[in-house]
Amino acid sequence: KHITVDGEVVNIPSYAVKPGQLIGVRERSKSLEVIANSLAGFNHSKYPWLEWDETLR
Repeated sequence: KHITVDGEVVNIPSYAVKPGQLIGVRERSKSLEVIANSLAGFNHSKYPWLEWDETLR
């Protein structure tokens, strides 16, 4: 239960998001090592259709 869509926790791996929805990580999950490492190593240019907002990090 680490991922949110539009502020609501989503724990369905196959959850289909729609254009314009905001995907995020719960505040208390951001400090988990596996999450922090994934965010640090994320290749922002790999998915041109995905917007990445560093200010929301």
